[in-house]
Amino acid sequence: MEPAQNFVDIESRKEMGAFLIPTKLAEEYPERNFLDRGGYGIVFGLEGNPNKKELAVKKFIEPFKYMGRAKKCFRELQLIGSLNHKNIVKLKSMYTTPADPNSNEPFAVYLVTEYAGPDLRMWMNRETNEEKVFSMRDIKRIISELLRALKYLNSAKVIHRDLKPDNMAISCTTGRLTVLDFGFARAFDRGNQLTTDPGTCYYRSIETIDKVDRERTAPADERPSIRTKYDEKADMWSVGAILCEILTDKILFKTEPATALNTKDNPTLKAIELLGPISECVLKKVSASCQKFLRDKTPLIQEEKATKGIPNRIDFLEYFQQNARCWHQADISKERVALLNFIDRTLEWNPKKRLSVDAALRHPFLAAARAASEEVVAPHTIEDEADRPLEQWQKRIDEFIHTPRANDRVKRKVIAGIKAKKEKSRKEKAKKSTRTSPRRNGKK
Repeated sequence: MEPAQNFVDIESRKEMGAFLIPTKLAEEYPERNFLDRGGYGIVFGLEGNPNKKELAVKKFIEPFKYMGRAKKCFRELQLIGSLNHKNIVKLKSMYTTPADPNSNEPFAVYLVTEYAGPDLRMWMNRETNEEKVFSMRDIKRIISELLRALKYLNSAKVIHRDLKPDNMAISCTTGRLTVLDFGFARAFDRGNQLTTDPGTCYYRSIETIDKVDRERTAPADERPSIRTKYDEKADMWSVGAILCEILTDKILFKTEPATALNTKDNPTLKAIELLGPISECVLKKVSASCQKFLRDKTPLIQEEKATKGIPNRIDFLEYFQQNARCWHQADISKERVALLNFIDRTLEWNPKKRLSVDAALRHPFLAAARAASEEVVAPHTIEDEADRPLEQWQKRIDEFIHTPRANDRVKRKVIAGIKAKKEKSRKEKAKKSTRTSPRRNGKK
């Protein structure tokens, strides 16, 4: 850990604590601005240098308060440091500083990435009936770029688990999408159990949900960890929900105002209201408490819908006609068959029937935006590290940031993966050449 005198505090609001950046960065970037604060981090932007790209600096909030927070912090450092894709946020550096004077933390942890632009929600908030930001062509490009990022992540055995407009940046200059915030992301092996309830509730698929029957007063990392089996299809549910939100500027599974049957803005109940009851084969795989709650509530929702003459699953064409931005209406009508099929197949309760990333990239709705040459895969897979006590996570994170061997280990895996892929390609080409080349013996 470097001494405090090598850093500059750029945070004037004392209630947020110190926000330290290296003196060199402070000299290179004279302008700093507050970007965001979430449950796990505070982010500042650095700009004002015409010769350098803008940066985003994230300070992790109390990363060592609980074992779950420390593990989350390490995963984000590990994943961002191991991924390299044009639609995924790019690591610049990471560092530690002395902890705040009144903190019980052993040290503070910072992550520096390229600034990728305002997030998608900010862009959508700029839209009014008089000001159009995204055309249907733009929306197709955004979803296609998101899917390319997911294809790369999935090939590295990584699930993001917190896709939402707030975690998708759009460049002001190029319009390129960048996936942000890997705090809930993790490496996975198919068939292994993963923790439930990651990410933001409005965008979570049913297989990732554990409790839907009560309010949570404690953060996810303070609650007992419950595990179940799911895979990359969980992110595809989020894609469908995000597409609906871009078209309408309304969060699809948000109940507003509250109803008699959904007094606590429960996204799962809202999803049942819109998409119909959850199939039995899916329901039996969630926790017993979740099953009981949904079995009790679903008939009440169905009864109310029947009384009002509402079908089990809503007509999304009618939904878009009532809620979509006015400038999208003509395109929605024109492309309704492909659009509605894409929505139906991403917002599918059963993950086995849900659209895969590859199938989504090839879907007719996105045909005009497809760039097959940019649908690349990772040259390596990423392994999740085993659980360990809090003190050992502190040591591991400090080692990962400051010991060259720790970072070189990741680089070696990447290089080894690239070499193995090239060697496999070379052998396949040689084998193919041997099969197709004419025999020389006996030829004149």
